Amino acid sequence: MAIDLASFCVYPDNRMYKNNLKSNKQRLELGFTTVEILLSIIVVVLIGAVGWLVYSNGKDDSPQSTNVSKVAEINENKSDKTNVNTLKIPEFGVKLVNIPNSLKDLTYTTTPGTDNAYIAASFDTKTLAAKCGVGGWIGTINRYPGVFSKDQENNGQLSLIKQFDGFWLGILNIGGVPCNENTDTVDFQGSQISTFKQFASNPANWQSD
Repeated sequence: MAIDLASFCVYPDNRMYKNNLKSNKQRLELGFTTVEILLSIIVVVLIGAVGWLVYSNGKDDSPQSTNVSKVAEINENKSDKTNVNTLKIPEFGVKLVNIPNSLKDLTYTTTPGTDNAYIAASFDTKTLAAKCGVGGWIGTINRYPGVFSKDQENNGQLSLIKQFDGFWLGILNIGGVPCNENTDTVDFQGSQISTFKQFASNPANWQSD
């Protein structure tokens, strides 16, 4: 009886070889699947991190832009009050600030007081002067040297506005004479007199220049 030694030896080896290939293939497939899952998790985490950073930066920038805008708006308002609504009075060494829009065309003329003891400034607006046809009048402010004392109020005709270093300002509490007989003009002048008195009596509106 002849025995095929080649077949006896080869076939078992072939079966083992095929089993090994199948086992290795399964391991490779399992390995690739695990790597793919890990890579997917890493990509998702990276995308989430980048998105969070972008969101955080955008959230931080928004208030800053608002603040800049607010700062710019506030500076613009300050500029308006300082440049547009300010009247310098070099004869007094002061300036009027925060002038209301109804008196924005405020003007004045100065005259020396009795025995040059003080300086008087009579105030008007260009609008009122145009209505009156001649110079109008809405109030008078006097500048006195030294320190204010109660006996200088002249029976209530003069009120202290503000004490400065070496001088003080007072407002006359007397009524003006209508610039003409036109009812509308008289009413307008009366309104400006009232507005000026309320405004000029506030010491915060007078500053050293």
